[in-house]
Amino acid sequence: MPKLIIIAGCNGAGKSTFATSFLPENITSFDYDKLYLDKYNSLPESEFRDKFAN
Repeated sequence: MPKLIIIAGCNGAGKSTFATSFLPENITSFDYDKLYLDKYNSLPESEFRDKFAN
């Protein structure tokens, strides 16, 4: 049976750091901030990139 573990907290509380030490090795966490940053950094420098950030 699948499990969903939710780690919640305010910004800067250490959720990402906690998740990497809490979860078993065969499970990876979904980190929206990391995904967003990867997508943002892959965009070429442009006006669209500024709009995407806002």
